Amino acid sequence: MTLGEEVFRTRDADGVINVYQNGDRRSLCFGNVVEQSGMSLADPSLLLFNYTRAMMLGAVLAPDPRRALVLGLGGGSLARALHRHFPRCRITAVEQRAAVLEVARQWFALPDDHRLGVHVGDAQGFLAERRPSAELIFADLYDGEGMDAQQMASEFFALCRQSLSPGGVAVFNLWSGRYFRDQAIKESLDAVFDGQVLRLSAPGRNRIVFGFRDPIPALKEQPFYQQAQQLGLNMGFPLLREAQRLWLQHQAQLRG
Repeated sequence: MTLGEEVFRTRDADGVINVYQNGDRRSLCFGNVVEQSGMSLADPSLLLFNYTRAMMLGAVLAPDPRRALVLGLGGGSLARALHRHFPRCRITAVEQRAAVLEVARQWFALPDDHRLGVHVGDAQGFLAERRPSAELIFADLYDGEGMDAQQMASEFFALCRQSLSPGGVAVFNLWSGRYFRDQAIKESLDAVFDGQVLRLSAPGRNRIVFGFRDPIPALKEQPFYQQAQQLGLNMGFPLLREAQRLWLQHQAQLRG
């Protein structure tokens, strides 16, 4: 897929921010042709990327969240989806770059109401200083060069776990490809979350990791599938296959 026409460009201390449009699709890039975020103009709340769709299994594993953290706003895909489909949920997003937040507001239909608050600053610093509490945390920290160093650090993982309320789950979008780095991240996550971790490969090189504050919940297979299918239907994309893949890979941990 081509990105289409560049419709906006700006620059801050961290580099270039581009907005492209190709028909119904609007894309956010950071000075290159890597699509950081995408939005359908016809349905702004629709998640377009496979990895963001897989991340929404977190809302099946920690159902009906009332408080959610989105670490790494970008164009606001996850924040828009949560805001649209979880009306009882209050969302706090953290974005390092004020210019990215302004682009999300002007070009990516970021909701502007009391249920969505945005903090401009460092995600790890926000967790350490504010000590928030949430049932659901999405961590998707990337820049133009790839995955942010915070999202590889045990200190960051520990702060995410500390920020989970009882029954909560933190969902990390990790980029795979360097064996020793991937192993170090795996060991850090296992240690921080006391082994209460599930992993799911998304198409491409994304690896979605679910880290639980408490023991992994005991589930029944068919109700789990039904809940995932219903959430996917509500949100406008198939989610059942991802739920089945997660179950097959971790049925001994999940089976109730």
